[in-house]
Amino acid sequence: MKNRFIAFEGNIGAGKTTLVRNLARRWNAKMFLEQFEDNPFLPSFYENPEKYAFPLEMSFLAERFQQLNREVRQTELFSERIIADYAPYKSLIFAGKTLDHAEYGVYKKMHQLLFQQVPYPDVVIYLHIPVERLLKNIEKRGRSYEQDIDPEYLDSIEKGYFDFYRSRPDLVTLVVEPAGDDYANDEKFMAFVDELLEWNWSPGRHVVQQD
Repeated sequence: MKNRFIAFEGNIGAGKTTLVRNLARRWNAKMFLEQFEDNPFLPSFYENPEKYAFPLEMSFLAERFQQLNREVRQTELFSERIIADYAPYKSLIFAGKTLDHAEYGVYKKMHQLLFQQVPYPDVVIYLHIPVERLLKNIEKRGRSYEQDIDPEYLDSIEKGYFDFYRSRPDLVTLVVEPAGDDYANDEKFMAFVDELLEWNWSPGRHVVQQD
């Protein structure tokens, strides 16, 4: 199957999970989602980032590795499409913004050790959403610990993603800015994604626009 393992990436509040749920139903695909709500450190991190950043990122690292290693490898036995709301490198992006230099050095080594055998997606679709829209989405979904997120933090996260993509031209990354506030439930946008996945994309970052 062409483009069998698809991951969607994007900033906090981009709408990745809603879109992935809808596309999984549309494609009858195997879906796996980030289990962030089970992380006991997340609310504490937003209250005291310096104290809780390292345990937060390490716990996310362990959860993501366990899930990707289990789910993707099991599904490799079959021909069905796999769709996820995060990519294996997500941990590196966020840890690079929350950890100090020494902590990040340890973290990066652990990430390399764990993820060297984990399959990467055939295509990652990065959902570029302006910060103003992200803040509206965050407010709308109503998670109390997210309500005071600094817009500059969101800017820094997106910069982290784009810096990473520049450093990894071997990966296939499609950068898309969806039109409309409810694109995750929009039939036209999902049809646009269908069209994107019909192409054989060369490695690198590709900026694509919805007609």
